[in-house]
Amino acid sequence: MAPWIFGSLGVAYAIMPEIVDDKVGSWSLAYSTLLTVCAIGAGVGIQPIAKRLDRTTSARAVVVAMTVMCAGLALSAVAAALRSPWLALATALVLGTAYGIAIVSGLLELQRMARPAELAELTGIYYALAYVGFLLPSALAALSRVASYAILLSALAVIALAGTAVIARHSRRHLPEPPALSL
Repeated sequence: MAPWIFGSLGVAYAIMPEIVDDKVGSWSLAYSTLLTVCAIGAGVGIQPIAKRLDRTTSARAVVVAMTVMCAGLALSAVAAALRSPWLALATALVLGTAYGIAIVSGLLELQRMARPAELAELTGIYYALAYVGFLLPSALAALSRVASYAILLSALAVIALAGTAVIARHSRRHLPEPPALSL
């Protein structure tokens, strides 16, 4: 999940403004700023709620994060196909929300997985993998020469959906054992 954290923000603040650039005209810088603020604001705003989604007996917050990510990527593909500034704004809000849930739920999952002596090292690895997501806009820009953003973003949504299935399948792996029933 880690690369999707900042990859989602990259789609929101770099790809969406480029897609609708001709629709916003001289307001392109202000519009790009708006999408950035909305994406990051949604991410920060959802974090207290994201923390409440997580339970030591359930890794549902990670699955919720990836489900919202898939929805945001699917919406980004529609926004790209329609070249709609309003849908691009909605995309930024959804992807920002996914970012916020993902960063919190990933760190909480990491705390469950790691032994105390490993926590700092694994947190560093987690953030390094998350930062890889910042490369996503550059990769999409390079690939936009061979396919449209609508196709590329649709493909990303499918890849994220496949990742979500893998995460959901393995989401119980690091959960503590339920207490034994005593009679």
